[in-house]
Amino acid sequence: GRMLGINGRSWDDMGSMRWELVGCLFLAWAVIAACLIKGVKSSGKVVYFTAIFPYVVLVILFIRGVTLEGAMKGIEFYILKPNMTRLMEPEVWNDAAAQIFFSLSAAFGGLITLASYNDFKVNCMRDAILISFCNCLTSVFAGFVIFSILGFMAHSAGVEVGDVVTSGSGLAFIAYPAAVTMMPLPPLWSCLFFFMFITLGLDSQFAYVETLTTGLFDQFPVLRNHKPAVVVSLCSFLFLCGLSFCLEGGAYMFELFNWFSGWLSVIVFAVLEVVTVSYIYGFKKFMKNIREEMGVYIPGFMYVYWASTWLFLTPCILTVVFALSCCFYTPAYYSDYVFPPRIQWLGWCLVLASLLCIPAAAGYQIYKTRNLKE
Repeated sequence: GRMLGINGRSWDDMGSMRWELVGCLFLAWAVIAACLIKGVKSSGKVVYFTAIFPYVVLVILFIRGVTLEGAMKGIEFYILKPNMTRLMEPEVWNDAAAQIFFSLSAAFGGLITLASYNDFKVNCMRDAILISFCNCLTSVFAGFVIFSILGFMAHSAGVEVGDVVTSGSGLAFIAYPAAVTMMPLPPLWSCLFFFMFITLGLDSQFAYVETLTTGLFDQFPVLRNHKPAVVVSLCSFLFLCGLSFCLEGGAYMFELFNWFSGWLSVIVFAVLEVVTVSYIYGFKKFMKNIREEMGVYIPGFMYVYWASTWLFLTPCILTVVFALSCCFYTPAYYSDYVFPPRIQWLGWCLVLASLLCIPAAAGYQIYKTRNLKE
């Protein structure tokens, strides 16, 4: 509750600035700027730690979690008692799609940016399959960690696991801290858990900021001679943008961005990317590039797999998810507080802000090409 600081706050009264959060935000952006100031090579060395450390912490927390009294109660709830009726709710599929997009960073531009630094003949097919499997297995393993601790909470409180299950920021900043206070050596588990959170956040920000800087350098090559200044300026600008999250009611702003920023627009981007590559550029031509130019061996069954997913399954499933999300749209809310209509419209403006970049960029390229021909 202290970290979220939203007691008695609303969109009409966001409260004052919480300077301890401002300090943490500044420190986070300073670390990101320092790691990226020399480019992707410097950040790559840092990522070795930020990517591996969360797995170490998850294993430690898993070992600790399953040894807690009532842990099996939570794991049983997680594995053996799934609520299958929720599969009929469009919101569940929308949340699942959003989770996959966020965890894989698909359609955000980060994968394309970082992949551009690979050797040309790298086996991209193998890496795509391996990363996807590792991502999903990590999510399943993290579920065991969380639900073993939730089972311990339920046992300690004498209630069912379903009564203590929460999600989103509530899980990270309310449920887990409450569980930690019940364990032996609570400071140790708190430090491990939240330091893991910090490394995960930094890891994600490295990719997103590198995507922005790479886009700027590609669009304006003259900026490449001033990379440190560009990185510091961009991080400073993003720090200022993040100050609204540091208000006493900043959790509402966080939920608004979390609700809208990685939702419909990312699904649209993904569909457009798949359709552009598979149908406009041509699936066969693309596969020929990978096999003959990049030298990647593609077995027959994998060729069928890529064809079925890129040409049919992926665009169709994402289009259905997009349609269901629009038809069964749920207004953004936090706990029992439904955001006012004007704030809902602000969220839709976030969606449109990214979508409008597509026709704007297309119009600019058409205009630029015509001028070159003339």
